[in-house]
Amino acid sequence: MIYVVENMPDTISYEVLDRVIVFACDYLGILYETNLEIEFDDELETYQYGISDIEDGVAQLWLNPSLEKEDLIITIFHEMVHIRQILNGDLVIGEGKEKSKWRGVSYNDSYQDTPWEKEAFEHEKIMLEGFGEEESINNKVDAMKEEG
Repeated sequence: MIYVVENMPDTISYEVLDRVIVFACDYLGILYETNLEIEFDDELETYQYGISDIEDGVAQLWLNPSLEKEDLIITIFHEMVHIRQILNGDLVIGEGKEKSKWRGVSYNDSYQDTPWEKEAFEHEKIMLEGFGEEESINNKVDAMKEEG
């Protein structure tokens, strides 16, 4: 995936961000040709971890730069699920007073009760577990290289 980053905080490195993005794309089946813009946005409210959308074919993530590394990773996984949902046409983000639609149906449910959020929360946990295992393996390989 080709991506650009604005206002990268010190809490996450480009190396980790690369691995998170690649892992999410592989897990979610998002094509590497998809362009992605990531902005660590100081204007997000403290309760807002991230926001995602697609505009003119470009996937966009706005992330809260005050988050710790693990929370950033979880938030990226969560928002990448929404990117896949939008790319697949399952989720259409409402604009203005228009409600978001899931598979053609508008929902009045609370945030965590919408089907797209339920799916994102489910997959973020699975991805975090798989990524943690992969990170552990990568760290062991790196340590062996340094010793060898």
